Amino acid sequence: MAKQEEQWLQKAIKREGRVRRYLRRVYGNRAFNKDGTIKMEYLDKAERRAEKSGNRSLEHAIHLAKRLKKMARKKKKKGSRKKSRKGRRKSRKKRGRRRKRR
Repeated sequence: MAKQEEQWLQKAIKREGRVRRYLRRVYGNRAFNKDGTIKMEYLDKAERRAEKSGNRSLEHAIHLAKRLKKMARKKKKKGSRKKSRKGRRKSRKKRGRRRKRR
């Protein structure tokens, strides 16, 4: 059952590369950074354009792409904050332990 729960993302993405192809067709290479990632401002523009045209499935795909981009940023940020286990243990020892009152 754990395997199925881990693969929710693969099930959420119906057509791989759909948003990337759409952005390249509509906006060209200016929608991408030098490293090939999509610029957030162009995701916003594409979402508004999809809303106006009434293309709900494309709108959902773009919204998912925005959400995944934010999740990746949070994961990257969270990873840099982690302390080593030894560092955490030392900080606990410094605080001291409180006694339980009866």
